[in-house]
Amino acid sequence: MQKNILTTLLLLLFAGVGMAQENLITNPGFENITDNAADSWTIAGGATGGAAANNPSIGYPNNSSNAHGGNRYLNGGSSWGSKTKTWCYTITQTDITLAAQEYQLSFYYKLQGCTLKADLVDVGDNSVLTLNGVKGNTSWTQLSGNVTITTAGTYTLVFTAEQTVDGQTNDYFQIDDVRLMDASADLRPSLRASQLIP
Repeated sequence: MQKNILTTLLLLLFAGVGMAQENLITNPGFENITDNAADSWTIAGGATGGAAANNPSIGYPNNSSNAHGGNRYLNGGSSWGSKTKTWCYTITQTDITLAAQEYQLSFYYKLQGCTLKADLVDVGDNSVLTLNGVKGNTSWTQLSGNVTITTAGTYTLVFTAEQTVDGQTNDYFQIDDVRLMDASADLRPSLRASQLIP
């Protein structure tokens, strides 16, 4: 009986440690939408030039079969089957408080024809981490990288998606499941109950 109680207490302790490793990104899967905008994210940009008639757009499709996780994801770029102008978008989340330690940034993306990068930026507008997507990844692909923060403070995550060639068709980017977490969370071993008590 005492062995079972001790095992249960230890499991709860380790579960609590795992739960403490929270994602520092708010609304990471673009699930929460208010007035056709993703909560906690700021979108800027659009067409930058060119003679083609159709403008690019950004949306949050409610389609769990197409999302990487959950029901929604961010979808931007050209209208299907239509030529578009050149365009550039930034997708930003501000006021991310980071301590002086190592973090891992990761997200899932799809990318056709255009470019996509993610920058973690400090208060001086200096990028401390840049991750670049690879064109042609039309299946959900995870991109991740680690960064050691040397100065605690407030940081900003900025995605930049851009099409610089006029008149292209079906060029798009999609983003889902953005995470910024304590990098040491991945280093903690997983313990089974049988390993805790002989």
